[in-house]
Amino acid sequence: GGVVSQVAGMVTSQTRGNNFQTMVKKLNLIPDNSSGNPTEPNNPGYVFNGAYTPLACKVVHEIIKSKSQSSAEMSQLKESLKLVPGETIIDLKNPEAPRVGLVLFVGGYTMAEVAALRWLQSITGWQFMIGGTSNISANTIFNQCEKLSIVS
Repeated sequence: GGVVSQVAGMVTSQTRGNNFQTMVKKLNLIPDNSSGNPTEPNNPGYVFNGAYTPLACKVVHEIIKSKSQSSAEMSQLKESLKLVPGETIIDLKNPEAPRVGLVLFVGGYTMAEVAALRWLQSITGWQFMIGGTSNISANTIFNQCEKLSIVS
């Protein structure tokens, strides 16, 4: 089932692992150690104690900063996202429109990703509507693993 199959697929596929490492480097998903005070976070990596910035939050932040689908930053972002399985849809409307974004997770999201997007709301003035197929937690993963071991 679901999460376990996806995790197992990522763990066993050397190509995907290399893609993930490449993407982490290209998008700078591991903040430097001088990221600061956890009580006053200065980047969305605070949700993982400064060790990793959630990919979804980094992508949304880069989209907001680029302001145009034809910018160099947007081109670099789109190139990096080719390393992620599946399709990524970026649809920028009129810059004069209200600052509201829709972030959809197909396959699930974690509460850490939600917290990082909330932090991004607080510093950008944007409002995000977040939706997904499920909320993934440690319990979800362990339950899926239990089901897999019973079936096998």
